[in-house]
Amino acid sequence: MRKTVLILLMFTCLFPLFSSETETYFYYSRENEMRDSSEFSLTVPQLSMRVYNIYDNRNIFENGAMEDVLIGFINNIPPGVRDILSLGAETGFSVSDYDFHAVLDARLLKSGYSDISSTFSLFMSLDISSSFTFPFSVSDDVIIIFSFAPHIRASMMNAEGGKINGIGAESIKDIVRRINAGEPDALLSFFEQDVPVSWYFSAPLDLSASVYLPYGFFTTLALYSVFDYTLSSDESFFLLPSLDISAGWKKEWKHFSLYAELSLVDTLSPFVNEGVTFADMMAVRAGFVLFDALGFEAECLKGYMNYRAFLDLFVLRLDLAYGIKTYSPVLKGERQDYLALAVSLGW
Repeated sequence: MRKTVLILLMFTCLFPLFSSETETYFYYSRENEMRDSSEFSLTVPQLSMRVYNIYDNRNIFENGAMEDVLIGFINNIPPGVRDILSLGAETGFSVSDYDFHAVLDARLLKSGYSDISSTFSLFMSLDISSSFTFPFSVSDDVIIIFSFAPHIRASMMNAEGGKINGIGAESIKDIVRRINAGEPDALLSFFEQDVPVSWYFSAPLDLSASVYLPYGFFTTLALYSVFDYTLSSDESFFLLPSLDISAGWKKEWKHFSLYAELSLVDTLSPFVNEGVTFADMMAVRAGFVLFDALGFEAECLKGYMNYRAFLDLFVLRLDLAYGIKTYSPVLKGERQDYLALAVSLGW
């Protein structure tokens, strides 16, 4: 049993599945922090994992055999294209007003309605970015910070609709049984078929302007993925940018800080997608940080609650999140819950 689980985990890690967009695992970050010119930070790869459909699978491990657990897990995922597992790895450093980050994201998705018709989709992407910030002091209490971040993105996905036909729950069950019977090479049968792959390349740009006001107030205007002209092995196309507007407040004491923020996310969406409402764009966040070592945040995004917490122990940081992922701004009810865990080393 343990050997089977280990082999499956190795399969997931060695062949990560990436999307063309970076998964957002944890919101609380340094993006609203004003750093002094001598500050330096380094992140040795942060490893993240996000598992979907937690609530519907809460009793799945009551079954005995691992193959039955896998079949039950897949069958519990709602019909249509749904996430099963996401993996992430990130590394980078910050020096004064410069940041460099490389982010890998992975996604494994299920398509179909049953254990017989289910198929998998594999996605992989790499995002390398450099961020430059330029602070300007208007007065002792007002600071304006402009920033721009060029990206280089490369991603791949399975062609022909992103599906590997013939790999469903029944084939997984057969592979697990063969591994338990002493055939470790059975896992390679996942890759015996010739599946075409599509590649995508782009170099978008992020632009933002933040204004820090007295008493801890701030406001930000950000335009993400500008000039996102994607070159594909199949076709080339433009992707529309995302315009986000936010305003917030942050108060710091000696060992404790509070923050709250109200945002309108992707405000250009109503001009592209019919049926998008104000509630679909609104995000409200609030949280606290204690001793720079313990933090908690609650967020209401598109009407769904998300929760995040982190524990920072010297150079080790643990992040835990539970929330809802929505699949479309116009298809109501298209959502899945997830549980995310991240482990990182940093200075």
